Amino acid sequence: MRSARTQTITGVFALILTMTMGILSSPPATAEQHQPCAEDVRKLCPDIQPRDRRAVVRCLAEHKDELSSACQERIQAVRRKGTEFRQACSQDVQTFCGDVRPGRRRVWGCLQRHREELSAPCQEAMAQSRRKREGR
Repeated sequence: MRSARTQTITGVFALILTMTMGILSSPPATAEQHQPCAEDVRKLCPDIQPRDRRAVVRCLAEHKDELSSACQERIQAVRRKGTEFRQACSQDVQTFCGDVRPGRRRVWGCLQRHREELSAPCQEAMAQSRRKREGR
């Protein structure tokens, strides 16, 4: 059986992976930012189905030195957001979702079910993530 700390780290990692997958699907702020990694995926990961986001993220990581500067910048921005999210929500993940198996957005769903009970920083981080995904 995994320790609570391991479960928390794994759960937060799963949330960050979900956010990182937004590299391909987040709405652009400007036309130039439209899917900054899409061409990299087509060029560097031709055998990967774009809908297989885990495989895409894994492929981009394997080719990190070959990525366009726009894609690298987007990945760094997502990582910063992931760090902010982890800082805001790690205690909430441990408190409310420590027994939830990471993957397939299960931890996110758990946090959603407990959204009224979450700490204010985690509630705000989740709200920001929703707004970003919805293009607001």
